[in-house]
Amino acid sequence: PAEMKTKYFIGQYEVDSSRTELTDYIKGRFFILPDDNVEDLKVYIEDSSGTYTDLNSRKYRLADSDDAIISSEEGIVFFRNSLNVRAAVYYTKNSGTDTVGDGSLGFGSLAKDTDGLGAGSFGQLDISDTDQFQFRHSDEYLGIVVDSWKLSIDSKTALLLYEPGVFSPFEMLSVYSLPYLLPDNPALFNAALTDISLSFGKNWDFSTTFDDYMVRLLYNSDSFRDPANRYPLAASIDSDSHIYEPDKILTGTPANKELLFQRLFPAGSYNLGDNVLDGSVSVKINGLDEYRFSFNPESGTVNFLFPIPADAHIDISYRTMASTGLSGDLMVALGSKYNFSDNLYMETGVGLRWNLLDSSYIEHPGDASGSIMGTTGLSYKGKNLDFKLDAGVSVHSPNTTGILRLAGMNKGGFSVPVSANLLYPAALPETNVTITETRGKLIYKDYHEYNSSGSSTLRNLNWSIPADQIYNYENGGRTGPYIISTNSEIEGDAAVLEYELADNEWVGGRIPLTLGSTPLDLSETQSISLQWKHITGSDNVTIYLRMGKLSEDLDTDGSLDKEISIYDSGFNFNDIYNMKIGLAPDSKSGNDQIDTEDLDGNSILDKEGSNLVLTKTGGGTDFTEPGSSWDTLSLNLSPSDREMLKEVTGFEIIIVETSGLTSASGKLLIGDIIFSGSSFVTNPLSGQNVTAREINELLSTEPSPWLTTNFPDAGIFSSGTGAQNVAEIIWDAIGNWETTSFTEAVDLSDYNKISFYMKTPTTAPTNTTFSFTNPSGQGISLSFTPEGSPNWVKYTIDYKNRILTANGLVKNVIDWQNRDLNAASVNRLTLSAACSTAGTLLIDEVHMEDPVVGFSGAA
Repeated sequence: PAEMKTKYFIGQYEVDSSRTELTDYIKGRFFILPDDNVEDLKVYIEDSSGTYTDLNSRKYRLADSDDAIISSEEGIVFFRNSLNVRAAVYYTKNSGTDTVGDGSLGFGSLAKDTDGLGAGSFGQLDISDTDQFQFRHSDEYLGIVVDSWKLSIDSKTALLLYEPGVFSPFEMLSVYSLPYLLPDNPALFNAALTDISLSFGKNWDFSTTFDDYMVRLLYNSDSFRDPANRYPLAASIDSDSHIYEPDKILTGTPANKELLFQRLFPAGSYNLGDNVLDGSVSVKINGLDEYRFSFNPESGTVNFLFPIPADAHIDISYRTMASTGLSGDLMVALGSKYNFSDNLYMETGVGLRWNLLDSSYIEHPGDASGSIMGTTGLSYKGKNLDFKLDAGVSVHSPNTTGILRLAGMNKGGFSVPVSANLLYPAALPETNVTITETRGKLIYKDYHEYNSSGSSTLRNLNWSIPADQIYNYENGGRTGPYIISTNSEIEGDAAVLEYELADNEWVGGRIPLTLGSTPLDLSETQSISLQWKHITGSDNVTIYLRMGKLSEDLDTDGSLDKEISIYDSGFNFNDIYNMKIGLAPDSKSGNDQIDTEDLDGNSILDKEGSNLVLTKTGGGTDFTEPGSSWDTLSLNLSPSDREMLKEVTGFEIIIVETSGLTSASGKLLIGDIIFSGSSFVTNPLSGQNVTAREINELLSTEPSPWLTTNFPDAGIFSSGTGAQNVAEIIWDAIGNWETTSFTEAVDLSDYNKISFYMKTPTTAPTNTTFSFTNPSGQGISLSFTPEGSPNWVKYTIDYKNRILTANGLVKNVIDWQNRDLNAASVNRLTLSAACSTAGTLLIDEVHMEDPVVGFSGAA
């Protein structure tokens, strides 16, 4: 077995490369004020112990040099650590005559909004021009009301500089982290904007004088004041790829670029090291195959047969004898010598490198290339005559497994943990829930069966629970939710909200997702799925599902309740009765973790985040409540829904008695909660909601039949023949949509076919276009009408012969828009459709087939 490796060079320099998404800039640290040369500058940081308050009773303290670098002259505030709380500034100018936000200040401080600053402005960033910043209630900037940044702190008009999860037009989004210091010599570092998965692109200007372990990208010179330098890449990507704006990449087209950071080291030669297999070396220069080289296996050095340009990007791939991954390669080398006389002899040699695993595949081009080489030499040495004749032949394949997997639809979702230690009551919702302040009873029961050794087993609801493990809802008692086993009825355990409500009362259960740590950015979630059922549930209740930056004051006492250490036995919950949160299931001790109301760890009792809590309402508004058997709920999210998931601290369920006339009781069981993402980014028409999510077939809208039921051979891509992970695309209205993902770059000339599995269980699109292209638009693109079938269909595109088959049958009505057989570095996978009605499409396992076997010879 052999291990595939690649070394990268630029000219005579070896390169250490790292890739970064465009949106991975440092957040919450670097801010440029609307004005420079300001006076009486005060920087406020939200702090529960602060002595300054705003009109919403939030408390602040003044920042000092330990918190930030603050320059009145330059008009900058650079915090030493990323903020997880609000920050605001106050200043004056012109001897105190003008205050931040006045109409006489802020000229040229904003990058231009293409729709202007009037009411209803929903334009895009234009870094070629600027706008003035001033507080004016009618103004909107990129869809945000400008006055929403206006605060009154200590009776002073202040500017809200930063709020976690909310776009700030004064934040510098041009700084990226590095794992090393920038070299003293700037020529030994490159920052390049490249097409995804490619190794070369446009070199980018960067500051050589910024902070350690960071690189600051530039657009114009090195000015902090130029708004274009806050968004240096905005003009070099698709204008619909919102990598900086309030909706970031959640709408529009996907950013087809990434950043490539390269640290350069002078190299005396192109040395690959020891144990390199002769015949395994391949070279690309500037993305194109290069064959004009030789390799010396004794020194491990590649020698080129022509001068290498100083800016040439060289990728050298090779194999070594050490193996840590893909196996199955057979390596054989044989040689013979035949003596016909003392003067005449013949030498022959044969070499073989081939993968022998019939059902294998690769996910990275070059991982299983193979070759068969044969050589013959005839030599004669005489008194007056010497001659030598050599001949050779080579058979080579780019992929000896036969299959290159491009897209397996396995982007992991985020699973919400259902654990006894992570079940809290919910705080009183502040928005989007019709509710009174009167909390009902949320019962707690301990469904653990304990043995004499002190260990326990979690049981299901059918277990005869001992009476002393049912807790009263009273002083010294406990509040739910509680946990039960489901005996594999669903994949995991279930949380139980057992409620007793008088008229108009409510209860709620919460699962903290960050317990004293940084909120999660789940804004790329495409859908949320869960399993639930409602046992003996009342009809006169409404259920709300809520997720995001949740209110932290569980008992509405205005005090931040928490444990100090893992040895504490809970913290106080005093909403109606005096109870504890954070106990072990049997209530005899703590639960060996630090429980706290402070979900985001900023030591502040936070209210709900502004526009950062997503609420879904039952009763048919967003979903229908479950019955008494397990139901699957799937909530497809719109771009505006996803915007609310940028600072997620928890997931909660609220149950409200809505008749106002009678009581309600029941048990709501919930589990297998998954936030599903996707490597696909959708671009629908205005007014059309399109969701692309990667989920297990069992959670799809049409799970039966499974892919491996129709195509058992598809099981080679997973661990078995059960339900597979698939991409499900759902659209809710007539119109055209497009969804795009990016794969590893592949050369089309290395293969003959590309295949994928697709299912259209409802109304199939009237026309579907499949495209696989490179950054220059070269590749293959064809339109066809999919088979309208509830079963999976395997489509194979034989692009060499202009043939499309569905389950092996040729489809005659197809339209080829593009067919570049020799397109190199193909990496953009796009599926688009014209739809006459709402519908669903599932796709899985896009892969290249039938690698091209090449022959070459020499004499």
